[in-house]
Amino acid sequence: TPEKERSQFKANEKRDRYSVEDLNKMFRHHDYINGTFEYSFQFWLPLLGVFTGARLDELCQINPTDGIKQSKEGIWYMEIKKNDEGKGIKTMAGIRNVPIHTQLIKLGFLEYVESQRQRKETLLFPELRNNRKDKKLYPKASRWFNDVFKQELGIQSVATKKNRNEKKLDFHSFRATFIDTAKQLSIALSKVHEVVGHSDERGVTGIYEESYSIDILFHDVIEKIQYDGLDLSGIEKNRYNKK
Repeated sequence: TPEKERSQFKANEKRDRYSVEDLNKMFRHHDYINGTFEYSFQFWLPLLGVFTGARLDELCQINPTDGIKQSKEGIWYMEIKKNDEGKGIKTMAGIRNVPIHTQLIKLGFLEYVESQRQRKETLLFPELRNNRKDKKLYPKASRWFNDVFKQELGIQSVATKKNRNEKKLDFHSFRATFIDTAKQLSIALSKVHEVVGHSDERGVTGIYEESYSIDILFHDVIEKIQYDGLDLSGIEKNRYNKK
């Protein structure tokens, strides 16, 4: 029915995915190539978004001291959980472990994490700390991405999507990009749900099931996420893994 189609549209198409052309445009931006971003979050958050599918507020709450760990198999992962400095995680499904993509490691993400640990930081991006009563850490990053960075790139987007032909592209679109890429690669939906923190509607069976291991999520989901044509060679040497 038309009503059912409308509800499905609202649920499934609130955000559009970025094309590889969009991603290359981002990561070839002069601030990426020249290392001229003012803050480290500006370099790392878009990369984390596209290679983890995590929500912006989740990434902003990561504690580098106890939120980045290594499994017994040697796989590095992020522990998405409540940070007392942030507003908390959206749902119970949102509390999860997300393996770190090899591409992020190649770009020096672990070195950046270590530099924040050395400073005894409790936020991965301390420049997002603020005095808001609602404890939201992401507004500064969201404003920069949507109102500055995306505008400089010339990426067009509507504020509210009213039909299928309109494009709504913001930070959350990295999540849509990750999920859609996984879908096109025929990656098991239950594993993708666990990585991105979606509730898996499996009824009673889901209650009795353990989470997938870090090893499985790394090999079966994270490392399979590849964006054909994405070129990050221009930012492999960067200054954002040292500060």
